[in-house]
Amino acid sequence: MNLSKNAWSNLVICILLASAVFLAARLWLDFPGSEKKIQADVESDKVLSEDSLLKIFRPEHLLVRTEDGKSYMLRDSNDFFAENIEKIKDIFLDLSGKGLEQINEELYIQLLSAPSVTMCFDTQINTRALVNLLGSQKRSDLEKSIPFEFSEVYLGQNGLLCIKNKQGYFLFKGKAKGIDIDDYIKNVKKQNPPEYYCLREKYGSKNNVYYPKDYYICSEKIKYVNGLENLTRKYKLNFAERFLKSDINYIGEIQEQDVLTYVYGLRSLKLRDDGSLFYTNGQDPKEERPNFYKSLEAALNFIGELTGIEDDLYISKIEEIDSQAHKGFKIYCNFRQDSFPIILKEEASYIEVEAYNDFIKSYRQFYRRPYENPGYYMEKIHPVSPEKIFESYMSQKNIDIKNYAEDFLAFLNSVKSIRPVYLDSKEGEFNGFLKPALEIVTDGGKIYMDPKNANIIMEVK
Repeated sequence: MNLSKNAWSNLVICILLASAVFLAARLWLDFPGSEKKIQADVESDKVLSEDSLLKIFRPEHLLVRTEDGKSYMLRDSNDFFAENIEKIKDIFLDLSGKGLEQINEELYIQLLSAPSVTMCFDTQINTRALVNLLGSQKRSDLEKSIPFEFSEVYLGQNGLLCIKNKQGYFLFKGKAKGIDIDDYIKNVKKQNPPEYYCLREKYGSKNNVYYPKDYYICSEKIKYVNGLENLTRKYKLNFAERFLKSDINYIGEIQEQDVLTYVYGLRSLKLRDDGSLFYTNGQDPKEERPNFYKSLEAALNFIGELTGIEDDLYISKIEEIDSQAHKGFKIYCNFRQDSFPIILKEEASYIEVEAYNDFIKSYRQFYRRPYENPGYYMEKIHPVSPEKIFESYMSQKNIDIKNYAEDFLAFLNSVKSIRPVYLDSKEGEFNGFLKPALEIVTDGGKIYMDPKNANIIMEVK
């Protein structure tokens, strides 16, 4: 009988699965209830501390507006967020009584021109999930509060508070008590951070996009490498035991050309040569109502326990899984370096977790890490002007500029945001170093440009 290579691999996997199930059954007989304990350890216990959760959910940046009309964008927002999170949680709980009033964009723009601190987040955040994860003593109030999502939280003088989400802008009818933005703004001015200007105010464009004014970006020259490439067998076995929650004696192992697979029962872990690891649980989730908070908590605890990753992690995107059989959530996470987001060039994110309440169906991670003893140094980069960005983009896309003023304004009107980021490449581009870039979000997608010369590095539609 002639079998193809794939057929032989599938046959071996089936045999190992059957063997692992048999051995697991023997293990459960020896240790009654061990499977339930494993399930609880991975998917129910709270692993991450509140300090770690604060770092994960912290704003991507703070936009600070002073009385003299100057704007500052602060990337390191840990202190402000940590100092005021309890008051912010109380505000979210108080929405049951006070509620929100929708306002138009024009009024929100007026608010941004007044002294204020605006917290801008990487993705839409659910208030109930945030309050639950960070802990609340007011559980009865939480049940009465209004659940909503936000991507920006505006804090003005005299307790003025406004939020922004996909549906629009909403003014808090009550007052944000106890948050003193005046002293914070004074302290920011004393530090003399880099100043930003609003493209709408300078050029008359329609969006509130901020750009650095006459300053340089401090970029760290740092190298990232494949974290799985030189792992010893001992470390790989440790990975298998941690993810599959079993002694290595009961775990099956399959070595193929570019992937090493470990199997225990219906669970498997694949370690690939490209630096990716993929965990999957072949069991079906329970048929129950999807709970976003439970799914998010389970995903973050899974990451924290099995990888030890806590700092510099942030949630970049959340998608609902709405299949006929089960409903859950796919949570995407990325990392920061020097408070700048790191974008993996070839993939949507570094980490993807598929969660159904407290059940983790799958986990994928591109295991990248800073190179040891690299001799890092800081590089000062003066970013090009918006005009240079426009001219370079039109030239590289072979688009004729017919009327400079009109075409430039049309280009700016399409821009939703601009921010400095690092680009990473699992394929070894940029000689293994993180590549500083400007991420320009437009109506048509994302453009990544070299901040020194505005050359297009890549585009994402």
